[in-house]
Amino acid sequence: TAAPAVPTFESDMGWPNLPDEWLLGPGIGIYVDSRDHVWLLQRPERVTPEDFVAARERRAPDCCANTAPPLIEVDPDGNIVQSWAGLGEQAEWPIMPHGIFVDHNNFVWVGTSIHHQVMKFTREGEHLLTIGEFNQAGGSNNPSLLGGPADFFVDPERNEIYIADGYGNRRVIVYDAATGEYRRHWGAYGNEPVDEVEVVRGPREPGSPPSAFFNLVHGIDGTRDGMIYVADETNSRIQVFTWDGEYLAEKVLREGVGAAFDVAFSNDPEQTF
Repeated sequence: TAAPAVPTFESDMGWPNLPDEWLLGPGIGIYVDSRDHVWLLQRPERVTPEDFVAARERRAPDCCANTAPPLIEVDPDGNIVQSWAGLGEQAEWPIMPHGIFVDHNNFVWVGTSIHHQVMKFTREGEHLLTIGEFNQAGGSNNPSLLGGPADFFVDPERNEIYIADGYGNRRVIVYDAATGEYRRHWGAYGNEPVDEVEVVRGPREPGSPPSAFFNLVHGIDGTRDGMIYVADETNSRIQVFTWDGEYLAEKVLREGVGAAFDVAFSNDPEQTF
């Protein structure tokens, strides 16, 4: 049989229906949950006075009175379901957030790569759990402290959270999603990560052998048949593991370019794409 056609996409500049007074900061995370609701994560901390001036010149003089809340839930028609405003206490919200995931129990996970934490919330925004300590980074073999977490995935069978701990560390680390208890971690090819070996924060030289170490673990996702896909950004590759960290395969996307930013799967039963 012929292979299914690759999906194509087009932009809709009228979606979502955001209030005129809101000005968005840099987008730093997006997730589609089981209801087909889209969760938009952005950084109001990064909005400058110059941004307000530019937005009013482009759109309307009376627009953009305030920065938008950092997290916005939108239904398929583009209508706002809720937004989380009034956040910012470091004990209850990840300052300068990075990454979002809504799990099978409808808990919402948000992280901060800058301040080394991943936090769990109810769908309504009640803070439940924090993994990591504010502004305290641990090495790649530290079981309790994170080091620049970028992305995360919660598997529905074991209820474990897999964290791409990659801006500072070089690993995938796994915790119990209910208690935050440490479970296991691994580096590239399923080996123990090593921090002492220097890696260059830049694209790999074309023709050079693949690195034995992760270099900015930036994206992570799991499949229904029990595999974990890891986007090793600077190394421009995707590595595939079992849920227990056994290495299975890799795919180099493009030599010499940091191309492996994230990974995701289509929502059909076979996850064709």
